[in-house]
Amino acid sequence: VELAQAEAARVAANAQVERADVGALQDDVAKYKHLATALEKNKALLLAERDELKQTIAIAHDKVNQVKANATTTAFEQRVAQLEDEVRRLKEDDTVVQLKQMLVVAEKRRAKLSSHQDKSAASALEKKLRDVEAALRDTKAAMEQERADWDRKHVAWERKVAERDVKMDAMAKDLQQMRSAAPTVVVKEVVTSNNNNKALEGEVERLTHVVAQKDQEIQLLQQTVHRECMERTSMLEKMRSAKILPDMVTTHGSSPHLVDERGENDHGGNNGGGGGGLASFYEKLRKKKARPKTKA
Repeated sequence: VELAQAEAARVAANAQVERADVGALQDDVAKYKHLATALEKNKALLLAERDELKQTIAIAHDKVNQVKANATTTAFEQRVAQLEDEVRRLKEDDTVVQLKQMLVVAEKRRAKLSSHQDKSAASALEKKLRDVEAALRDTKAAMEQERADWDRKHVAWERKVAERDVKMDAMAKDLQQMRSAAPTVVVKEVVTSNNNNKALEGEVERLTHVVAQKDQEIQLLQQTVHRECMERTSMLEKMRSAKILPDMVTTHGSSPHLVDERGENDHGGNNGGGGGGLASFYEKLRKKKARPKTKA
């Protein structure tokens, strides 16, 4: 009987131990299930962050492509073509043509002037034409310089775009590395990517502002040329009203014939550089305006 009781007590003790082990195993199973659920949630979060990073990189690529499209070589070539058209228009300006025609008329009428007036007027006309030609050369040089500046800026912009492409490639590589990184590392990389996107947007705004400034400079240059043409036209009208250039208007129609008769003046042959502008007439008018009138 004692042996049976001892055996029963031993069995009861073993059963108690087994129940404790089963309870511990059940606790471990619940804990592992909880860990598995947490891992699934973390996996879902990482997948969502990966999708967001892909969208961010796609948006950045779209912005870079948009910047490339807005600042392509075609736009610079169109600007250069506009500048060349402006130079060509300045060369063919009606004011310069009128000055040359008036110079021919002055050459024709020079025979009727006195010897002293002949020499002074001819030299002044030559000086004025040289001044006009020098102004045209300066304008053309300024246009060429601006074109060279645009070319240099275009090269610099292409270099910056290439650097942005390299950065975007680096971001793509970082994305591949972040797939195996911890969630905290992924969050840090997302913040860095957003900062790079903000820097890219700031660079785009700065370059747009620079292009707008260059457009304003070109517009100011065009306004300056137009204002100078208007001033010269106004000066010509004042000379006509003051009769400094008598009968100039009526002889414009015959100016091509006068060009053929230039070889018949008292210099003989082709004068080459003997042509000039209307410097003497401008100088006379300026002196008259600047000279104070005194009462006798």
